[in-house]
Amino acid sequence: MKLTGILAEIAVAAGEEAAMSLARAHGGTRVYMPGILTLQKCAEDGHWLARLVGLDAARKIAAACAGARGLHIEIPFGPAARDKELRREIWRLLDEGKSARTIVRTLGCTDRTVRVAKLARKMSQTREGNSEKDRNL
Repeated sequence: MKLTGILAEIAVAAGEEAAMSLARAHGGTRVYMPGILTLQKCAEDGHWLARLVGLDAARKIAAACAGARGLHIEIPFGPAARDKELRREIWRLLDEGKSARTIVRTLGCTDRTVRVAKLARKMSQTREGNSEKDRNL
């Protein structure tokens, strides 16, 4: 997967999975990244970064990206943003009555991606329906 900017730096330091975990959990937001001098204390207190990626990866990220004292960093959405756009496009094509095969060919995704998008939509609609029922009780 092609990562850029701070996500690429994190991937080099701590691995792609750590970078993607950050993008999924905090993409589009500004977070405080502890520095290597403060990370140990933060980790003992259950700092979000150590909980999210593990203490070893958090140390590597701090050393590579946050320096000694730490700093605030904007975490981009990364490839996760494309997933949301793709899901919305799949839903649009489904609403137009397109078949899964046509969607796969049109968007260059897999059958599984279309099935997962359909399931996510169904689950979302079920939750919304349940919320509506709860309000009417």
